[in-house]
Amino acid sequence: MSVLIVEPNEDLQELMALSVRDCPVRLAARGDEALRAILAEPPLVIVVELDLAGLIGERLAIRARSLPDPPLIVLTSADHDRLGRAARYADRVLPKPFEMAKLEAAVAQGCSPKAVASA
Repeated sequence: MSVLIVEPNEDLQELMALSVRDCPVRLAARGDEALRAILAEPPLVIVVELDLAGLIGERLAIRARSLPDPPLIVLTSADHDRLGRAARYADRVLPKPFEMAKLEAAVAQGCSPKAVASA
């Protein structure tokens, strides 16, 4: 069980990974790459930027939601209007720039012992 962070900016991707404490982290920079990872080994949590190459974040979230045991989905974006429109596909939204503590709290919810026990 893991957290999948889908973020095209490598520096931000690494910073986000450091905020995850309770689960192993996998990284992807493109939506199509993330979809393959999700289908191969579904994560407990997916943190996904809306603006991705290969498959946009909204579509990736929709596909993740269709899994038999969907992950907790956290959407991020600097486009706050778009993020508001995409919120229906997510459990949490984090407008960029966001505090890492907010990301940590959202991910911790999906990686909590209760969530892991039910997975």
